[in-house]
Amino acid sequence: MIAADWLLLDSAAPSAEEPLTKFLAGTADGELVLPFCGSGHPLDLDQLECEREGCPGGPRQWREVSRTGTVIASIVMHRLEKSFIAATAPYPVLEVELDSGHRLYVSTDRHTRSVVFPAGEIVDIAFVRVGETSIPRIALTEKRSGK
Repeated sequence: MIAADWLLLDSAAPSAEEPLTKFLAGTADGELVLPFCGSGHPLDLDQLECEREGCPGGPRQWREVSRTGTVIASIVMHRLEKSFIAATAPYPVLEVELDSGHRLYVSTDRHTRSVVFPAGEIVDIAFVRVGETSIPRIALTEKRSGK
């Protein structure tokens, strides 16, 4: 069972419409499914064509990818937004480059007192529930969560 998100309110759940349909169908099954161009280069969720020079492109393909990646950057967010943020304390927001080459901006799967994530740290992706939707988050270890 996927736990409810500690950070976002259900009202912040993403819509399961394009371009998120296949991505969210994957997260609902506990899989991280992301787009690639016909030549195998990673694409952003809303990117329809490859922008790499010399790439012949081809039809966009969705594939399951590894849920492991590397922290590229992190910030501590201080934001109180009662319409969609449940957290009242600062929380981490991380840019993670997955082993597939895709980049995601995520927070953690549960509250943590340790909001500093150094660039280069290897992390794994878990999923949390926001409304009826599952979204990716960094899976915290017990050591990292401060518990």
